[in-house]
Amino acid sequence: MQHYLLPKKRQRVDGPTNTCGARPKDLSQLPDGGPTCPDLKRYPATEYSGQSRSFNKNWRDQHSWLEYSVTQDAAFCFTCCLFSHAHFSKTEKSFTNEGFQTWKKATVSLKSHDNSAGHKFAMQAWAEFKLQKTKGARIQHALDASHAKAVEENRHYIRAVIDALLFTACHNEAQRGHREGSQSDNRGNFLELLDMISRYDEIVKKLSGPGNAKYTHHDIQNELLDIISLREEFLDFTAADGLDADPLLKNIMETLAKCDIDHNACIGQCYDRAAVMSGHISGVQESFRREVSQAVYVHCYAHRLNLVLVDCVHNVQTAAECFVVIQKLYKFFSTSVVHEEFLKVQKELEPVNQHIGLKRLSDTRWACQHAACLAVK
Repeated sequence: MQHYLLPKKRQRVDGPTNTCGARPKDLSQLPDGGPTCPDLKRYPATEYSGQSRSFNKNWRDQHSWLEYSVTQDAAFCFTCCLFSHAHFSKTEKSFTNEGFQTWKKATVSLKSHDNSAGHKFAMQAWAEFKLQKTKGARIQHALDASHAKAVEENRHYIRAVIDALLFTACHNEAQRGHREGSQSDNRGNFLELLDMISRYDEIVKKLSGPGNAKYTHHDIQNELLDIISLREEFLDFTAADGLDADPLLKNIMETLAKCDIDHNACIGQCYDRAAVMSGHISGVQESFRREVSQAVYVHCYAHRLNLVLVDCVHNVQTAAECFVVIQKLYKFFSTSVVHEEFLKVQKELEPVNQHIGLKRLSDTRWACQHAACLAVK
């Protein structure tokens, strides 16, 4: 029995989420007021190699996200604290958890933070939040034509990124290059493939250019691969209390609950063609779909393959006759005293090794045919 679950998705920001822990009390605790940056006549200064440096309020004009805490004499990123993905808030600690105080490097550090992928994600989330507040409804109900076009182009671009990742992953090709700068002759399979796509796709070419969030960072690559990769895991062996649809469905529900899986998140069911499982009126799959409508039933592909093999072999006269003989041998010896004597002699001659007995054939379990041939051999 296989269960397919909805993949993890990047959460849409319907409101802020504080990813950097407790904020200084003199900074905004809610997003509505925006960044806090008091206009002081003089900010506390720090000595660097004989020179006095301090926070400069003019930086606020260049970076709308910048805020300043008087109590900690440190600068913070308002958007990364309240709207950033948890991973990026950890990698940008100087502007989130710890606060930035290296004033002599402020110009370079502020620009570097402004161009980071995590910060761009947070800025976009902040913009969406403000638009939701002003429109009074979720953003998808208030998109104008220009914004809708931008959203569609962004989705088009991210599909190209995912296709490039899938191509390299499915062909077991290395994705990263030794040097991935713009001057490198070979930036790696992933970036080179995305560049080739951009030659024939104007939207990809536009969004992969300078000044855009390209989503090519290795952390984002790993996250996308984790989202789109299928995983199959064994859950449990469960004894059936009954062979009717109702007790079988009950067992499935209880097993999913025991494994801490929400059955409402299931999007697929996979069984063989037994009527009690696949029946479209009162089978397990139909009963499950009445409660979880999106859980589409698919006939087990492994069982389909088994049925194909069985039908193919039955139409090969030599093979079909061979298996008929093997089955007759099994029937003859399994009811004969000779069979028990045969097993007894094996145990006496080789008490340690596994003992071989003739096997019964089964059309629904192709492995039985293999085991039966080995036993006869």
